[in-house]
Amino acid sequence: MSGLREELEALLKARIGPRASLRDAQLDAVRALVEQKRDCLATLPTGFGKSMVYQLPAMWRAEKDTPGVTVVVAPLLSLLRDQLRGCDDLDIDAAAWCGTVDKAKMDRIDADLRIDYHDGGPGIKLLYTTPESLGSQRLKDALRVCATNGCLSSIAVDEAHCVASWGHDFRPSYLALKDFRDDVAPGVPFQALTATATPRVKDQIVESLGLKDPVFVAASLNRPNLRYEVIRRESMRHGDDVGTEAGDDVGTEAGDDVGTEAVALAHLAAMAKETKERDPGSVGVVYARTRHECERLAAALQDLELDCEVYHAGRDKEALARTQGNWREGDLHCVVATVAFGMGVDKPDVRFVAHWGPPSTLEGLYQESGRAGRDSLPARCVLYCSSDELDELRKVDRGNCGAVDAYARGVGTCRRAVLLGHFGEKRSAGGCGGGEEMCDVCADPEAVRRAAAAADRTADRAAERKMDDARAAAEGEEDVARGGGRGEAVKRRRVEVAATAPRVPLVPTQHRRVPVGPARKPFVPPMKGTKYRLKQ
Repeated sequence: MSGLREELEALLKARIGPRASLRDAQLDAVRALVEQKRDCLATLPTGFGKSMVYQLPAMWRAEKDTPGVTVVVAPLLSLLRDQLRGCDDLDIDAAAWCGTVDKAKMDRIDADLRIDYHDGGPGIKLLYTTPESLGSQRLKDALRVCATNGCLSSIAVDEAHCVASWGHDFRPSYLALKDFRDDVAPGVPFQALTATATPRVKDQIVESLGLKDPVFVAASLNRPNLRYEVIRRESMRHGDDVGTEAGDDVGTEAGDDVGTEAVALAHLAAMAKETKERDPGSVGVVYARTRHECERLAAALQDLELDCEVYHAGRDKEALARTQGNWREGDLHCVVATVAFGMGVDKPDVRFVAHWGPPSTLEGLYQESGRAGRDSLPARCVLYCSSDELDELRKVDRGNCGAVDAYARGVGTCRRAVLLGHFGEKRSAGGCGGGEEMCDVCADPEAVRRAAAAADRTADRAAERKMDDARAAAEGEEDVARGGGRGEAVKRRRVEVAATAPRVPLVPTQHRRVPVGPARKPFVPPMKGTKYRLKQ
């Protein structure tokens, strides 16, 4: 099979187009199955073409009229639907076995899987299913017959990081895959595929799936066409240009239109409109952490004249299918969704991905951001967050969430380098360069520092006001106990705070004179829920 590359590339060009080409990492993963019959763990970036690792062998077998079925295990039904649509485009005989499939279709799949090798074997080349559906006794029996007949070629585990308890998308049902192979198809190779595995997660994938002497295939996770940005909401002011943040005068006395959610929403809406005007067929994705937040955010963006819809598990199937269709056809500015949206969706012209609030892991941030720019053209990946959100996230899980906090608050390190370093990928160059889209830190480090300082000042002053109000409330309770009025004590305390507070001049940082004197210890806002003894 010395001409395997030539054969596979000829298949790609025939079914995709004359410009299609096979990447080295794809070839290595296919060769591990076709030539070596070995388990394989392939770590490939989002948008790289991981599905080709199991689709190409299916096309190759069909071209040679060789019987064989690959079972593809995927975590989501929406992913199955999109993969089946892609198989239709590639002229691959594929089917899905899951809870939404009717009995008549299951009967046909069952019968097909039992066809003997010498009778031509199953007509299906790819069978998509979920780990839960793979536990069906009927499917197990059919696949056991298929394996006994020599027609089960491989088991592809898509999104393999779901098997790792250290992973960001842990699915306990994935842990049953090792026992499934041992019971139903011993000796059939595993193809484990992921885009977001740290070294620790890779080790657990190997252990949990029981990979035997696996071939490790990896490509750089760098996506040079993506521009990574972090926008601290406290640093924004009304009227900021799209892609800019406020400077040092924010958070002093600039008024009510500084650092509010409304300002950040206006910025997001302006980015979506500008993108649509520049590229009418393009779309964006806005990720929120909860269903309620998706609904609230979508309503606010619709008020700002954006065509956007909501996608989350709380909506009925017809509404979800309609939303996904409108988004795929480019009829929307964006979709506001929970993190499952877009997994397996190969829409090339997603021009921006925005996270409204920090995700819980950098793996999630990388994977979700990676749904932008799959056509290799420039795209933006923007994280909108506040200091309060970062503080709350850090309390949940200081390990995983600490990495997100460092990424969001960092002002001196390239965002791209932080992301890649998290996955163990070292860069010879420190920051963005060599044809890469510049992240915000590399593009204008001084502006990022000013914006971060402004956000920190605003957050610190908000925390100080809370402490002052708590202190005034305590003093008011004493006044009430002595027969005085609580309201008067609160007003008096606020006047005292205003009179003694230092005034910050509304001029750029570079024009301020820094007084010489002992360094002042920065204010550290208190953690919520902590009881304090107030000074009298």
